[in-house]
Amino acid sequence: MASLELWLGMASLELWLGMASLELWLGMADGHEEPLSCGSGWHLLSCGSGWRMDTRNP
Repeated sequence: MASLELWLGMASLELWLGMASLELWLGMADGHEEPLSCGSGWHLLSCGSGWRMDTRNP
């Protein structure tokens, strides 16, 4: 069971890193001066043994 949790944690991290790099690429592609994740209500929250994205407004 621990290996499944580890795998899910790694998959989540890879997904988050992929999303972050895509946001940076999109920001550069359309001339955004500010990364999409800054001030847009996106926060990375720790939840137990994993991470999740929180899109609620601050």
